Order: sequence, then structure tokens, then C-alpha cells
Amino acid sequence: MPEQLNNRFLDRAEVLDATKRGSWSSLRLDIEDGLFVPGIKVSPRLVAWLGSEVDAVNASIVRGDSVEERLKLVQTLINKRSKAC
Repeated sequence: MPEQLNNRFLDRAEVLDATKRGSWSSLRLDIEDGLFVPGIKVSPRLVAWLGSEVDAVNASIVRGDSVEERLKLVQTLINKRSKAC
């Protein structure tokens, strides 16, 4: 059975809940450091995240991946965005 992807858009509050982050600033720092995927600008005033990308980063954390592995994963996820169009 093929893996089903969660391609639902998540807003900031949903991402914070899904990642169990204490604050936006904590998540923002991980984004700036390349350890979490940046949001996708879906309109001039709205940024959202793909659920599948959030799930992938969460799975990386659960597996205990190294910082280098997470950096590579995040870059791979970002690169896949441009190929999806």
C-alpha cells in the first residue's frame, strides 16, 4: 500500500501544536537554522505549512536523527516543492 501524504495546509497554531513547540520564536529559530521547513506563502497575508513536511521533520526527531541529517531532510523537502509544480 503506498504511503499516504498529509498534504493539508497547517497554520502557525497547528504547526506549534503538531511539533509541541512552546512558542513561535522557538520554531522560528529552527527555521532560520535550517532545522525546520519554512512556511509557504499561500496569499499576501497568509503562510502555511504542508502537513507532510511537518510530519517528516517530526519523524526525524523521533528517530533521533543528527542535526546534519535534519538539515539534509529539510533541504530535500524544500527542493521537492519546486519539482511539485
